[in-house]
Amino acid sequence: RWNCFDLFVTLASIVDLLLTFALEPTSEVGALGAARMLRLIRVAKIIRVVRYLRNVRAMIFTLLHTLSSLGWSLALMAMIMFLFAVAITEAVTAHLLQQGAGSAAVLVKYWGTIGSSMYTLLLSITGGINWEEAAAALETLHLVYLQLFVLYICFMVFAMMNVVTGFFCEHAFEMARSEKDSLIQEQLRQKHLYVKHFRQLFSEGDADGSGTISFGEFERFVEDEHLQAYLAHLNVDPENAWQIFRLIDCNKDGEVSIDEFTTGLLTMKGPAKALDLKSIDYNMNKESKRMQRRMQYIDAQLKEIQSLLTARVAS
Repeated sequence: RWNCFDLFVTLASIVDLLLTFALEPTSEVGALGAARMLRLIRVAKIIRVVRYLRNVRAMIFTLLHTLSSLGWSLALMAMIMFLFAVAITEAVTAHLLQQGAGSAAVLVKYWGTIGSSMYTLLLSITGGINWEEAAAALETLHLVYLQLFVLYICFMVFAMMNVVTGFFCEHAFEMARSEKDSLIQEQLRQKHLYVKHFRQLFSEGDADGSGTISFGEFERFVEDEHLQAYLAHLNVDPENAWQIFRLIDCNKDGEVSIDEFTTGLLTMKGPAKALDLKSIDYNMNKESKRMQRRMQYIDAQLKEIQSLLTARVAS
């Protein structure tokens, strides 16, 4: 999507550049106006910054995603307004035919036609007017129509608006969840690309086709430009070939399989995390306890040997 957007902005800039050179100052005003409009499209480059702002991007995608829902919500509200407007306008029209239009100027202003009635109903629930003024005009008509108007206000404010707000909030939550899912899918896609690239590198490093890479093969493989570029990206010195080989050789058998190669390079990718440091601390404590038990065993063996030697000398 971003590539299509970049293509659109680039094409608009090219067309604008061509028109700038092609059009003379004496050209038609319409053509110059079109050129100016194309020039304004270049301002859309600012939108490219949105891709790096996750929260702003999520809000924009949520707004775009709810446009269709907004259309249906407005259509439903228009239908409700139309029904109330027809009922009230018919009564007002009948009243004006009997009493004359000059006797109720306020009624004509707010409820004279279907259009003005719908406009009044819209302004009443959106803060455009004080709906008490429109209600007072209906009070001169009949108490039933005043009650009908109050029923409309209560229904739209307390029911319809809350339903629409909840509907949009639900869509916003869905978009937030889909944004997280898309980020996860993007990370999985990046990991798949890395694994595919590592397998290609492994096939290049496996000179004898044995399915494993020995240290000698790896030492020659380190000179490959692609591997050097990746190691440089990881801030790993390619000169430390033995250290790299030792880190990715999980089985410690002197041979690196394709799984060890891909897993080792993926593990080296990115900064050290708290989990990595905790794992190192755990392994060090485990190794320290193992060495302590080994030293205790050796100490016991030495004491036993010493006691045997002492007994033999004494005899």
